[in-house]
Order: sequence, then C-alpha cells, then structure tokens
Amino acid sequence: MLIHVERKRALLLAVGLLCLSQVAAASESRKVVGLVRSFRASAGGIAIPSEGTILTGDVLRTTKGGGATVVLSQTTRAVLAEETSVQFESLGDRVIAQISSGEMIVETVGNDFPFAETPKYVVQPVGAGKSVYLVAVLPDDGAVVTAHAGKISITEIGGSGRTVTLPEGQYAAMTAPASGASRQLRSPSQGKQLAGKLAPAADSTSATWHIAQLPTGSTPTSPMISEISNAHSGLKDRAEGRDRDRGCDDDDRDCRHRKSHHRRHHRKCDEGDWDCRRDQD
Repeated sequence: MLIHVERKRALLLAVGLLCLSQVAAASESRKVVGLVRSFRASAGGIAIPSEGTILTGDVLRTTKGGGATVVLSQTTRAVLAEETSVQFESLGDRVIAQISSGEMIVETVGNDFPFAETPKYVVQPVGAGKSVYLVAVLPDDGAVVTAHAGKISITEIGGSGRTVTLPEGQYAAMTAPASGASRQLRSPSQGKQLAGKLAPAADSTSATWHIAQLPTGSTPTSPMISEISNAHSGLKDRAEGRDRDRGCDDDDRDCRHRKSHHRRHHRKCDEGDWDCRRDQD
C-alpha cells in the first residue's frame, strides 16, 4: 500500500513538473514587442491599463472612442485608431503588425521598421529615412495606404503578387472584386516571407488599384480619402441597422438617438400633419 502511494505521489510530481516546464517554454517563446499606451483598449480580451507591454502573439483591440500607441523602438511607433484590431508577431528581429480591421499609423526612422500586413497586402517603407504612413483596412479585404512621409512599398499577397512603390504625397486604394476572397491573415506557422520574397497565396483574384495624390490638407489622422470615408459611412449604416433591430440599453444615448431619428424620418404622415412632415424634411 505504501509503495502504491509513493508511486502515485511521484507520478503527480512528474506531471506537475511537466506542466510547469511547458508553461515556462511558452513564456520564453513569447518576447516583448513594445510598450503600449492606450485608452479603451484590450489585449487577449483583458483591458490594458494606461500603460502596458505587448508580447508576440498578442491581439491589441481598441473600442469606439479608444486608441493606442505601441512604441516598438526608440525610432518606431504604431498608432491604432478607434475600433482597430492588430496582432503583433515577429520574424527574427522584425516586427509584423497584422491589422485585420480599422486604421494604423506607422512612424519610423531607420532600418528597424515593422511590416504592416493586412489580409491582402504587406506594407513597408523604402529606405532608411523618415517614413510616416497610414494603413486602413476596407470591407472585403480592401485597403488604403498613404505615404505622408517617405516612399512606401505595397505588395499584394495573393492574386498577381504586384508590388507598387508610392512616392511621398500619394496614396493607393485597393478594392476587392465583387467575388471577394476568404478573409484570413497568415500565421507565423505558415511561414511569413520578407517583402520582395512573398509567395502568392492560393487565391488568384486581383484587386482594383487606384493611386492618386493625397488631398490638400490630408494628415495621417485625418486622411480625407473618400474610400476611407465611404467605409466609415457603411459601417455606421450597418450599426444603425443593428440598432433598429434591437433594443437600446438605458444608458446608450447614441442608440436611442438613432432609433428616434429613424422613426421620425420613416413614419407615415397624415395628409394634414405638418409637424410630422417637417420632421421628415
């Protein structure tokens, strides 16, 4: 009986040590990507305080009205706008910021710049000078990339594998064909390639590219680009549609305002009800 108990204890101890070693190995395999200063942001579903640390594999999400700045090095930072989702990975010493929704601004000087990757494109600066660029994800895997400072390279992951270099002061809007491709970011296990050595994905459908000068007065935080504005309008319309189909929380004033506005503008008016007709004008 004593021998049986000792064996059981030894087995439990071995299992415990194995679990601890696996946890330690997992922790060692994840390295610090950068420091984050945020407002209304979370990583892994956990709210981030005003300052925190981002590790490889973390998904940083900002909510409506929120934002986050990730300091990747002394000369590089990424700024996430509201309602943006970015997963941070690494390939050797290079940081890869996989943006699946929203908008991200990258400011960098030197050769330690990150690769910004959308579901369809890889974006990086050209040269070691100062670069400031915006990457915005549009519906159906489309994207907008700006070159507010420096030259910016864009490589299509699937389709033609096309690479375009934007001169400073231009932007590119890539809109997906009507057929649409499956929305999926590549994972590290799928073997990320450095830009210039990208293997085209299985999908061979190419997007439509529109390249033009940045509008007068355009800034990274206020790009004034119609493709981005239209995408925001579409998201707002869908949000209002969802609000009409659901009830509003007691403290959700925005939801209640939209529902009230919609009811006023879509109700039927009697022929002599001028107050009703005035509301609809």
